[in-house]
Amino acid sequence: MASTSIGRRGYDIPKKRPRQPANESCSRHWTRSLGTDGQEATYEQVASTAGLTRGAVHHHFKSKTDLLQDALVFGWLAYSERLLAHLERTSSATQRLRDFIAEYITLLDEDERFKALAANTVLIAPAALGPSAAQSHAIDHWRNAITAALAEAQPPGPIPAELASRLIITLILGLTAAAIWRPADIPNPEHAPTMAARLTSAVVTPSPEPRQNT
Repeated sequence: MASTSIGRRGYDIPKKRPRQPANESCSRHWTRSLGTDGQEATYEQVASTAGLTRGAVHHHFKSKTDLLQDALVFGWLAYSERLLAHLERTSSATQRLRDFIAEYITLLDEDERFKALAANTVLIAPAALGPSAAQSHAIDHWRNAITAALAEAQPPGPIPAELASRLIITLILGLTAAAIWRPADIPNPEHAPTMAARLTSAVVTPSPEPRQNT
């Protein structure tokens, strides 16, 4: 899917261009069909749930691989805007980061479309598409946004903002995989704020000054 990007606060956020309604509907329903049926999902399923004919779906997407690629780009772009909005607020760096992590955990537990998107990304995309530069670029956007928020923390945290953001991204990727392989290990939404607060404190709260012997 075509996109542009705009620079804000030291990082870029992809900005959507207008999509044709049929394309958007196909991508959304393909995400759900793949999340439910895996690679057995068919054009007929997507067409039926999207209220289109099979021919209309095939007109926009010549192969299931094309449809998968578009669904992933569209899905992650939509959720990225929602998640990164937390890092754009005027609250403290600590609060922004807590809200970002808590929202991600809650989506993995409660949002069926997001869980389907995670399943497509973890299980289907690697085999169907191979390594994706677009997905890697999207993760870089998130990491840069987190780094920018951490860099504003006062006083600075115990580890450099760049390293802390990499640790947080690693946690997010682990949560995404856990939502597929071990969903029972994903914290309940009511526990998400506490988990997010603990994690944020670990990378934002300054280390105590060593006590001086007298």
